[in-house]
Amino acid sequence: MTKHHLHVSLFITLLFIVVQACTDSGEDFDHAGLYGSWKMVDFHEHHQLN
Repeated sequence: MTKHHLHVSLFITLLFIVVQACTDSGEDFDHAGLYGSWKMVDFHEHHQLN
């Protein structure tokens, strides 16, 4: 196997892995399970998160 074929094989393998990792699994978060009262118990201002 030449170096060119090896590089092409590695590229195709990596491309396949990335495409499989980025697909939508359909397991979305279900907001219906959130009910009741909620309050903030901890806030780190230096993280700059809302």
